[in-house]
Amino acid sequence: MSDRDIRKLYEGIHQGDNHKSPPCESDIYASVYNRQLNEDYSIVDQLATMDTGEYKAFFLTKQGWKGVRLTQLQVEEMHEEAVELTDRGNMIEAIKEIAAGSSIIFDVAERSSSDVMISLRKFIIDSAIKTQEQFPDQYTDANHAANTILAIIRSGKLQQQLISFMNGKEQGSSEPTSENPYMFNLFNAAALNQTSNLGISFDLESNPDMLYMMPAGEAAKARGAAGPGEALLSFIYGGQKPEGAGDIILSSNKRDTIELKFEGGRVGKNIVGGKTVKTNIRKLFVQNIDQAHQLHGGNMEKDPVYRVPMGDNNEFQYMSSSKIRELAQTDERYSHLVKMKDNKEVIALPQKALIKVNAAKGQIAQGTTTFQTLTLAGFLKDYTGIPSKHGVPIDGPYVTSAPNYLGNYGNTTLSQLLNQIPGHTPQQQIVNLVGIFHLKNYLTHVQNFKWFVVYRRNGDGVCLTSEQILKLDPIELLDQIDNRELMFEVKDDASGYGIKFQ
Repeated sequence: MSDRDIRKLYEGIHQGDNHKSPPCESDIYASVYNRQLNEDYSIVDQLATMDTGEYKAFFLTKQGWKGVRLTQLQVEEMHEEAVELTDRGNMIEAIKEIAAGSSIIFDVAERSSSDVMISLRKFIIDSAIKTQEQFPDQYTDANHAANTILAIIRSGKLQQQLISFMNGKEQGSSEPTSENPYMFNLFNAAALNQTSNLGISFDLESNPDMLYMMPAGEAAKARGAAGPGEALLSFIYGGQKPEGAGDIILSSNKRDTIELKFEGGRVGKNIVGGKTVKTNIRKLFVQNIDQAHQLHGGNMEKDPVYRVPMGDNNEFQYMSSSKIRELAQTDERYSHLVKMKDNKEVIALPQKALIKVNAAKGQIAQGTTTFQTLTLAGFLKDYTGIPSKHGVPIDGPYVTSAPNYLGNYGNTTLSQLLNQIPGHTPQQQIVNLVGIFHLKNYLTHVQNFKWFVVYRRNGDGVCLTSEQILKLDPIELLDQIDNRELMFEVKDDASGYGIKFQ
């Protein structure tokens, strides 16, 4: 004890005060750390390790002070994370609420340091920085911009813009994303200038991983999981991603469902005999050059068939060589098609007028006799794979009104309808016809939705309403599909044809 301490002790005894010994070093440690930090080290031992180059982090928990051994890099990273969490606490809680509501996380108890929360926080912060740079007069700092973005998401303004575009009310009234007037961009709140009108901007360029973020519980799924960007779209538009469904339910109404199809996605389920359907449809078209000439009453070797011009409107008809010679004798319209060469009669038509193989498909783009006589009703029954009864597709669990499968074309033959069906080849035209039936059946049997959206990875998308899909006849609906630059592709399994951009 020092002389000063001895003097104070003597004075205290003389005055009758209780003696209180001065605290020692170990007592000071005990007053700060009220219990041993772990079973292996005393407080002094843990503090002493600082001198050996090791680092400690101390946390005051409900159970008291606890310490862990860390590297210098871990300490610095934890410090940065702690500062960010402290400065942006309200923003993080808002992100949690939106993410929980849109099914990206299970609930608001999600750890702020989880991978999904770090990704969401980075996306909002980067978007805020981009927003502040784009609108420097509107924001004091990035935090201000971030909180504004979150407030706009929660307000439902972006959701209402999306609904307007899906219903077609805003199409053509804003800066187009392409020459397609029906196209909007999902990641830019329906159109390139829409987020700008609200004074915000999303930064997906710095956060491409957001396109692969999955809703809670779906990350491990091999099939049927969300497509690229679906979880992000739920977050932006205040939607929910139901378990097991490929759509989004908007908060505006429990019936406001969006069926999202990343291009190439299927539009069917429980299709009967997918491979058989594919084979049967192929048989509707001639498979080789000999069949093509035989179809029109000719023979490739002895009596080849030509495409004969019929006038100034690029019309033509198929005609065998023998038929051309016969008509040339009695009809002046055909007399010029037969000439003498080396004392022999020859057909005065170029070689390209001969029926040839479609190089792109390896098949003749001509229908067989069955194709010429098959009605649309017969085609729907026997060539689409959709379960039917007495030729009519069986009603599904989601039927709200009878789908218009045939319109006034039930007894019309495929050959008569072909020129009304979009597609660059007859085969593609028939594939599109099958796809339209699959799409109608999908709405009534697989998934009840209000809007059907097909989109690309960059967010460009087009929409059809359930009312259009149900009520339009097949030719009208095919026209709407073609207007949106969509087409169908063959899938030979039970999950329906795929739909993609042309």
